[in-house]
Amino acid sequence: MPKIVDHAQRRVEIADALYRVIARVGLEGASVRAVASEAGWSMGAVRHYFATQDELLQFSIGLQLERVPARIREIVATARPGRARAQRILEMFLALDAERLVESRVWLGVLARAGTDPSLDAIRRRALAGERYVCRGIVCELSGEPWPDDPDVVLPPGPEREAIRLQVFIDGLTVLCAVDSEHFGADEVSTLIGYELRTLVKRLG
Repeated sequence: MPKIVDHAQRRVEIADALYRVIARVGLEGASVRAVASEAGWSMGAVRHYFATQDELLQFSIGLQLERVPARIREIVATARPGRARAQRILEMFLALDAERLVESRVWLGVLARAGTDPSLDAIRRRALAGERYVCRGIVCELSGEPWPDDPDVVLPPGPEREAIRLQVFIDGLTVLCAVDSEHFGADEVSTLIGYELRTLVKRLG
């Protein structure tokens, strides 16, 4: 009986191998050859699914754009609304464990290449729009309002400005956690987010 191959699962396995390589040697060292070796496959087998490193990177970041929202949806579904839940949600964007550290490094690599790669630029815009929606949702939540149903909705000027400010804050922490984890570890970042959310609540009145 012929062996049934789950091609979707194999693509995920290759993407996970890419993340492990990046964790060790960085994005620039994550060649198709290195990923094939990490996955225990031949280069030909990997190229059957991804012809180039760029194709593999695009798939991997797309997978990341599914995993991060899934984590956030789980928090929204299981935690009570309020500042503590908002903090847990924001922490999902940051490199506070080994898995998210690699994700952040992949994301920074995407940002570096997006200016010259239309496919990666589309991913960049999609990711930032999703992050902006989360920030809008948190501003609404801390104002005692429900999250917007429409992910593209623009809030009134005051709350919208706060959502943009929150996104700028998180994006800055994303970079610092990824490149300077010695000074921006989990405890320090938790303190910073807590302070930002407390001051946000005060500004919202």
